[in-house]
Amino acid sequence: MLLRDVSELMSEIFERLGDKDSALIALRVHLKYAQEIQGEEMSRRLIGLKNKFQFEKYELDLQKQMYENKTQRMTILAAVLMLVLFIIIVLLLSRVNNRMKRTNNLLNEQNELIEGQSKDLGVINQQLVESNDAKDKLFSIISHDLRSPFQGLLGITNILKEDFYELTNDEKLQLISGLEETGRKTFELLENLLNLSASRMGKLAFDPVEVDVSEIVNNTLYLHTEQATGKKISLVSNISDSRFVLADRNMLEIIFRNLLTNAIKYTHEEGEIFVDSCDSDGFVCFSIKDNGVGMDKETKANIFNINAVRSQRGTRGEKGTGLGIGLCKEFIEKHNGLIEIESESGVGTTFRIKLPKNGGVKPD
Repeated sequence: MLLRDVSELMSEIFERLGDKDSALIALRVHLKYAQEIQGEEMSRRLIGLKNKFQFEKYELDLQKQMYENKTQRMTILAAVLMLVLFIIIVLLLSRVNNRMKRTNNLLNEQNELIEGQSKDLGVINQQLVESNDAKDKLFSIISHDLRSPFQGLLGITNILKEDFYELTNDEKLQLISGLEETGRKTFELLENLLNLSASRMGKLAFDPVEVDVSEIVNNTLYLHTEQATGKKISLVSNISDSRFVLADRNMLEIIFRNLLTNAIKYTHEEGEIFVDSCDSDGFVCFSIKDNGVGMDKETKANIFNINAVRSQRGTRGEKGTGLGIGLCKEFIEKHNGLIEIESESGVGTTFRIKLPKNGGVKPD
C-alpha cells in the first residue's frame, strides 16, 4: 500500500516537472500496486465474507443444535413426566383395586356370615317349630292319653270298692290284673314323657360306663315274659355271649324296654319275637324281629319323628303314643350309634341297633 501511494506521488511529481515518461512509468507502477492491493482487498473481503458466512452458519448450526437439544430435553422431560404420571395412575388403580378386593372380600365374608346366620336362624326356627310341636304333642298326651289310663284305674277301683263282696274271686283277679296292666302302661308312658322332656331340655344325665348289653337285653326279655305270655308270644333269644360297650346303662334299658314292648304290642297272638346280636368292625349289633302287623310306607317314614308319627293300636287294641321309638333314636344317637328299621305291612318289623364298643364314630 505504501509503494502504491509513493508511486502515485512520484507520478504527480514527474508530471509537474514535465517528465511525462517518468510520470507514466510511475503511474503504471502505481496502477500495478493499486490493482494488486485491490485484489488483496477483494480477497480479504471475500475471505471476510466467507468467514462471516461460516461464522453465521456456525451460529445457526449452534442455535439449531441448541434448539434440538432443548427440544430433546423437553421431549425426555415430557416422557419422564408421562412415565411418572402413568406409574402414579397404575399405583392409584392398584390401590383402588386392592381396596375394592378387600371391600369385596369383606362383603363376601359379611354375606357368608349373613347366610350362615340365616341358616342358623332357619335351623333355630325349625328347632323351635319342632319343639313347639313336641310340646303340643306332650300336652296332648298328658291331657288325653294320660287321662284315659287314670280314668280306667278309677273305674276299676270304684267297681272293686262298690261291688267287692258281690264279685267272685275270678272277677276280682281279673279286675286286679286290669289294674296291674293299666298301671304298668301308665308308668311306661310317664317314664317316656319324663325322659323325653329331660332329654329335650338337656337335663338327662349321660354317664357312659362299660356295660354288658347282652345282660341288659336278657333282663329286659325276662321282665317282659309275662306280657308276652299273656298274648302267647314266644320270645326267642339267640344271645349267648357277653357284648360289652361303653354306654349309659339307664338309657340302654329304656331303649330295649321300648323296642321289646313295641314288638309285643304289634305281634299277633302265638307270634314270635327273635333277639339276635353280632360284632361288626368295632360295633356291637342287636336286632329285634317280630312277625307282627308291620308298617306301611308312611308310618315307616315317620316312625322316628315324635311330632309326626301317629301310633297305631296294638293287636289287642293296645294304645300307644309314638314316643318310645323316637326316644330310642335320641338315646342311641347320644351313644354315636345307629338305629335302622325294616318293615313290611302284614309281614313284620325288624329294628337293628349298632353301638360303638368304645364310644367310637357313628357308623355309615
